[in-house]
Amino acid sequence: MAPVEVPDSAAEVDVCLLLEGTYPYVKGGVSTWVYDLITRLPELRFAVVHVAPERGTYTRRLYSLPANVVSLSDLFCREPLARGRDPAALQRVARAERRRHADAR
Repeated sequence: MAPVEVPDSAAEVDVCLLLEGTYPYVKGGVSTWVYDLITRLPELRFAVVHVAPERGTYTRRLYSLPANVVSLSDLFCREPLARGRDPAALQRVARAERRRHADAR
């Protein structure tokens, strides 16, 4: 599994939510509860780490990210190990993921 790169904005959060297969990519149940929790606590800053089995499983956000979500990171369980990879290439992938999430806001 590749290491998760934490964006600078995540350094100053109040709450980190580790969510498997739910918000912001799946509607209902736990996702609704998470969305309600975040939106009803606007004074807190949230980092969301979404755990998925592999890249491409969840491709579209079904919830908008409220302003108090300062970071969204995807963690893929079946991501190949980073060992032996070019560190610059890993940095490019991490930057692309951050841009993808920023553009989706």
